[in-house]
Amino acid sequence: MPLQLLKISPRDIPQLSPRDRDYWLGEDKLQKLLPHKAEEDAFRQILALRKRYPTDRKLLHSVLSKQYSGHHLAKAEEENLRALLSENTFTVCTAHQPVLFTGPLYFIYKIASAIALARRWEEKIPEGHRVIPVFILGAEDHDFEEIACAHLGEHDICWQSQAGGPVGRLSTQTLEEPLQELEKALNGHPIARRIAEIFRSHTRYGPAMARLLRELFGKYGLLVLQTDEAELKRSFIPQFKKELFDRPSQEAVESTQQHLKQLGYRPQAHAREINLFYMTDDFRRLIVPEGSGFRIRHTDLHFTEEEMLRELKEQPERFSPNVVMRPLFQEHILPNLAYVGGGGELAYWMERPGQFERFGIPFPMLVRRNSALWLSPNDVRLMKKTGISPEELFLPPEQLLSQRLQRAGGRSLHLSEEKKQMKALFQQIERKAEAIDPTLLAATRARARSAEKELEKLEKKMLKAEKRKHEQELAQLQKLHDNLFPGGKLQERHANFLPYYAAYGSKVLDFMISNFNPLEKAFYLLLPAETAVS
Repeated sequence: MPLQLLKISPRDIPQLSPRDRDYWLGEDKLQKLLPHKAEEDAFRQILALRKRYPTDRKLLHSVLSKQYSGHHLAKAEEENLRALLSENTFTVCTAHQPVLFTGPLYFIYKIASAIALARRWEEKIPEGHRVIPVFILGAEDHDFEEIACAHLGEHDICWQSQAGGPVGRLSTQTLEEPLQELEKALNGHPIARRIAEIFRSHTRYGPAMARLLRELFGKYGLLVLQTDEAELKRSFIPQFKKELFDRPSQEAVESTQQHLKQLGYRPQAHAREINLFYMTDDFRRLIVPEGSGFRIRHTDLHFTEEEMLRELKEQPERFSPNVVMRPLFQEHILPNLAYVGGGGELAYWMERPGQFERFGIPFPMLVRRNSALWLSPNDVRLMKKTGISPEELFLPPEQLLSQRLQRAGGRSLHLSEEKKQMKALFQQIERKAEAIDPTLLAATRARARSAEKELEKLEKKMLKAEKRKHEQELAQLQKLHDNLFPGGKLQERHANFLPYYAAYGSKVLDFMISNFNPLEKAFYLLLPAETAVS
């Protein structure tokens, strides 16, 4: 595979949130709030705990078999599906909404990380046991805007649809224009034509996305599960009932959030009194308490307690967990050891341990997915030309130029030291003035403030003059930064994976899965091998 992988510390990535960086680096203050550390040594402990919580494996196997019916299964898919029936088979899970054409890069990184972790643990698990990767397609989500666009280089492809209900149930008929745009963006590459075939052969969006993921990852044994199934919801009725009538989630989550706030982290999720939606093909609305019964927000639907219990028993598929309840549902239906996710979603999970305890469901290890930055041959050439180190790629261009000029010229472009000296000087003057006449103190301080402002103006002029002398270098740094951080964001939160697949073929996934290790505290750079960077 003509790719190489470089590693840098998350500590050198200013674009990461403080909580994301702290958890990734294994800070004790966060780890102590969770039942398990994200470390290799915790694996067997979780395995022992998980064995004590029953999973309805026959139900899980039955649902997946139904979802996979009518499709040819890769050998690894077939083996892993059969293995789920064994009490000695466990899973590593990740999940996401069915974003258009795989959405931003991190969608693919999550899956590759989960597969890599499952492979790693399968080598360590006791003989006769299995660890298999599972991807949960969050097709019940109703936020259409979050899934509707894909950014392929200069091509922004967006899906126009009248959406209101769960996105997985949307018709694929309105996808014709985005499919044509995809073929143009990928210059008619076979992967674009294959995606078009998949979506044109399915009537609903969720199953089509599941089929695409099986196409990409089936040979690695990934099982794609759609949880919008009445049978799975039926198995969760006791937990639905507990949330509807006992309502333990809000207090449990808010209690943990208070601990996190004391550590300097803001709450991530808004836990509600009832953390469930009522869902049909046309809408997904919150269930809210009203008097002794329930109301479905933004509708005319009302239920008494007896009516709600009957609805839950007869139509469990109409009940959908929100972001606060979804982790419990996932862990209930899977024999799961670890959840693999990005910094933002793990922040949600970190607020859940007390809630899991109240529902009696084992809490998984939280594993931060791998992150990566792709460099094109042109990016690498520009990097070499400007002499940037891998760590410096993440700095704003002006800050980077200032630091480099300071190192090269042996002088600082900032007047911070001079400001300190001037402040100390005016403090001496203030003491003398006050000793002579206290009424001079206000005037002296006013002169000090005025002098500080003049020094700041001079500093800006010096910086501007110095930068004019290096306009070409700054332009090169800005160009490189714009290439790698579209819209000022990490590349993985914007750019789509399919252009890389078109450039390198399916072996790019082999490379990622073979080289990713989500337990490693490293941010990856991916670049062409022929443009090696040390």
